Amino acid sequence: MTQVRNATGAAVALIWVIAPVAARAETLADAIAMAYRNNPTLQQQRAALRGLDENYVQAAAGLRPTIQLQGVQTYEHERLGKAEIAAEQVRNVESNSVTGQIIVTQPLYTGGRVASQIRQARSQIRAGRQGLRAAEGDLLLSVVNAYLSIRRDQQIVDVRRVALVEFVRQYDEAKARRTAGDATLTDVAQAQAELEAERANFNDAQQALQADRASYTALVGQNPGELAPEPDLPNLPADVDKAFDIAESNSPDLKQAQETELASRAAISEARAAYRPTVAIQGTYGYTGIGVPIYGENLERDLVVQAIVTQPLFTGGLNSSNIRKALEQNNSDRSGIEIARRTAIQNVATAWNEMLASRDDVATQKRQVDAARETTHGMEEEYRAGQRSTFEVLFAAETLRDAQISYLQARFGAYVAAATVLRYIGSLEARELTVGTPKYDPAANLIRVSSVGALPWDPVVQAIDGFGAPGAGQHPLDAPAKDATPAFAPSTGAVPDNATLSVTLPVTPLPGTTAPDVPAAKQSGFVLPSLPFPSVFGGGDPAGK
Repeated sequence: MTQVRNATGAAVALIWVIAPVAARAETLADAIAMAYRNNPTLQQQRAALRGLDENYVQAAAGLRPTIQLQGVQTYEHERLGKAEIAAEQVRNVESNSVTGQIIVTQPLYTGGRVASQIRQARSQIRAGRQGLRAAEGDLLLSVVNAYLSIRRDQQIVDVRRVALVEFVRQYDEAKARRTAGDATLTDVAQAQAELEAERANFNDAQQALQADRASYTALVGQNPGELAPEPDLPNLPADVDKAFDIAESNSPDLKQAQETELASRAAISEARAAYRPTVAIQGTYGYTGIGVPIYGENLERDLVVQAIVTQPLFTGGLNSSNIRKALEQNNSDRSGIEIARRTAIQNVATAWNEMLASRDDVATQKRQVDAARETTHGMEEEYRAGQRSTFEVLFAAETLRDAQISYLQARFGAYVAAATVLRYIGSLEARELTVGTPKYDPAANLIRVSSVGALPWDPVVQAIDGFGAPGAGQHPLDAPAKDATPAFAPSTGAVPDNATLSVTLPVTPLPGTTAPDVPAAKQSGFVLPSLPFPSVFGGGDPAGK
């Protein structure tokens, strides 16, 4: 692990270097790199994004000419009756002809429909890229969780194993004391009960560890080996207000919602363009003549150039329905932005509070482990001197074991909560956590496919079409009717002074994402001290031994 110190001295960012795994334990950075390269869920998301890139190619194709080749062979057999030929006999007339032509159509103006489709495609692609960021963050958070779960549960298994050995010793000692007349049958039964309970706990811990290993294998693509201690997490904000600010500017979920709204806004313009005229130039060049036998010198040649202007007059209500549908979809997407913002704030607040609480628990549980170990040692000495009962010794051993497990769980909770904060502020990404792993470039495919079918005059046609594109004409969101008698009266009670995790979250909505008459609340953040995340996750014995 390479430590990179910020030039301002405000924070410490740790970059995890990927190196060959030989002759060393597997690191969390190794696991992240392997999942980033090989996880099928992430590969599926990348393939979906590449498919989304084709929306741009398909939209841009509406500006380009189409060329068609038509060939028609006609055979006609007609029977003429007496009335038609004013004669006594009936005649049969046969004829055949062939037509071949090339038709070239170049759109000049589509009423802004194609320009709107291109804007919509670009926003859809940007939304897809943010969706890929969110999927990557979810995957890496799952990898962190699985990695830490294995290390935690492996250490819990070790704690349970030591406790099991201790309870076996206590049981044997209780039987020996019973034989010597220094203990009762109740003492032996009590020691055996604790032994069997601990044996069951040991089996459960082993099963939990194997479940963790299975989760890790599904995410990373290989069985876990020996896992190195987890490094400190980089790029944690110094305080929660900073975390809120970063989330509102960098959260992939929020950005995806914003790009989705831009796409549906362009869809409104596309729907409105259906009322406008379209202009295209069409040229036809072809041959017409007798089909069988066919002689080139007998074929007629035609060249026709047309300017075609089409103005819709009546569509049975289809166009107006499409506009209303697009408007309501955009209203839905605008509300989706505020939903995403509130969800991001909620997730950051929840993870931050859990991180603080777990961090405090780490120190508390460590002190409890030390005290419980000292108590257990004293109890054993006093038990041998006949001053303590079997129950007291067993209870002290159980207290020590539970304290060690709680300590491990607190460390796990603090680390995963910190990783969760990074996920929801958009910083839990492979490019931030690993070095030496090729990073997937979502723009490379679009650059490659966007030039397919491109022509030199595309920018000119797009400028003409975009200049006449109709606006979105968004409707304001409707506010619910005000009720003078709310069902629940607002609370006037104050937060107790001893509440350590009381918060005031940012509640001011982003512009245009709620009804106009919704009052804007005062925006403020947590009333909590700044948090330089402590280095409590590296070094030392995890079980506090």
